[in-house]
Amino acid sequence: MNLSIPQVSVFGAEGESGLTYISQGLGAYDCEFVPTSECCGIRMPFVMDQLVYCPSGAESEIVSIPLNLFKPSEISLPLSNGLLQIAPDLFLIKDTWYLHLAAHIFIRDKQVEYRIEGAGNNVRYHWRVYFLSACLREAVSFANVLNNA
Repeated sequence: MNLSIPQVSVFGAEGESGLTYISQGLGAYDCEFVPTSECCGIRMPFVMDQLVYCPSGAESEIVSIPLNLFKPSEISLPLSNGLLQIAPDLFLIKDTWYLHLAAHIFIRDKQVEYRIEGAGNNVRYHWRVYFLSACLREAVSFANVLNNA
């Protein structure tokens, strides 16, 4: 599958970021930054009408929940294997070696972000997430091998 990633924006920080294509359908997005505000991180579109992920402690089990069943406008998920479907046939997989924060999904705004609140200005961060265009089972397998889940 070809890889077409959404626009990723870095907020509340200064630094460099970019995508490295690893193979057809797989890319690593690295972001190295220093916070410039109290809250900083990365944000991208979330264009699903359901939440598709693997719950912590059941990393090989796929859960799919319609977003209209959630009452809060923001959902936070720890994602121990890092897997979150963000578009049809596109998965976001955080690399837990670099980044082990909860994903925040904003239902009304149709966005997902990883963020740090209360970050110090003298700290340098390096985060890596992967974008994978694949079927669901391949994405789960990749996430579990990557993050030893």
